[in-house]
Amino acid sequence: METRRVIYPVLYKSAHIVTITLAAFIVFTAKPGSSLFSWHPTLMAITFLFLTFEAVLVIDSDHSPLVGSSRSTQILFHQIINISSFASAMCGFVAIYYHKDISGYEHFKTWHGTMGVITLVIHFLQIIGGTITKYRYPYVQKLLNLKLNGLDLKIFHSSFGLLLYAVVWLTITCAMFSSWFSEYVTGIWWSICILSAVFLAIVSMHQILLFFILFVQIRIAEMFINGFVAIMRQLFFKTNKSSLKSK
Repeated sequence: METRRVIYPVLYKSAHIVTITLAAFIVFTAKPGSSLFSWHPTLMAITFLFLTFEAVLVIDSDHSPLVGSSRSTQILFHQIINISSFASAMCGFVAIYYHKDISGYEHFKTWHGTMGVITLVIHFLQIIGGTITKYRYPYVQKLLNLKLNGLDLKIFHSSFGLLLYAVVWLTITCAMFSSWFSEYVTGIWWSICILSAVFLAIVSMHQILLFFILFVQIRIAEMFINGFVAIMRQLFFKTNKSSLKSK
């Protein structure tokens, strides 16, 4: 436990520095505004290397940049950052789509392109799911016939978050093997970028996994307590029924 108290703060502070540095490096390399294509790596780096990563860490009660603020404030910023990141990602998608149209290139013919589309779809669904989780719209639950409480929704949201980040980092890794990135980033700098992406993937998915485990543990405890209460009620009912018969 003492080791975690020492290592975790250093780990998360390092992650903040690495994600900002890597995003800035890619933006610098892309030279935004130099071409239509330049906006694709620029906006995607801002989206997935900075915004979505910070959106995960902002709700960590111990290592959040908003540490000391209320839980509701942290969740609000988590939502705002995620919505902003999706808007940024869509702009990056439009930039590469029109660039390929103008250049006469085919769409979604690479692993990076295919994984990128899948990432955007999952990202959108995760935002919708997160909004439902936060506000728990009764009419949405009724429409979809969902018999889930708030904790169940949080478990699903965390699970989908793990899926999203697995796809995000796979897409980023594919991007680092693309012809554009391999041309402009070579040698030791390419290796540093790959290692940085792996480090950030581990930190972000570890954080989401902690939330998932916590929610599952609470759900199991809740089920155990409810089961125990139900058994005690049955025993109490049978005892009362037996005593009434004896009278």
